[in-house]
Amino acid sequence: MNLTEIDDGVFTCGQITEDFVDELAKAGFKTIICNRPDNEEENQPVFSTIEKAAKAHGLDSYYIPVTPPHITSHNVDEMKRVLNKCEYPVLAYCKSGHRAETLYHLAKN
Repeated sequence: MNLTEIDDGVFTCGQITEDFVDELAKAGFKTIICNRPDNEEENQPVFSTIEKAAKAHGLDSYYIPVTPPHITSHNVDEMKRVLNKCEYPVLAYCKSGHRAETLYHLAKN
């Protein structure tokens, strides 16, 4: 999995799996943010699966789905709220990482 560090302690990437959550925990991550709606594609792991794996590894997880091509003010506000309360380092993911990165930058402005 290719992680991109977009800010100090903030990383993005494409879709993750339950197995990858174990790697994130071993690497010291504390929070996972899913910006991908469930069932966007066939065979995509749904958030509840990632959330369960995150809890098993002691990571916090948040679901802020963004439906392309629109990022709403609610999405931005929710991302701000999560970023202000969560532990770092953080991984935000979506299909490719682009939505997660865009949402992060909008929330930081």
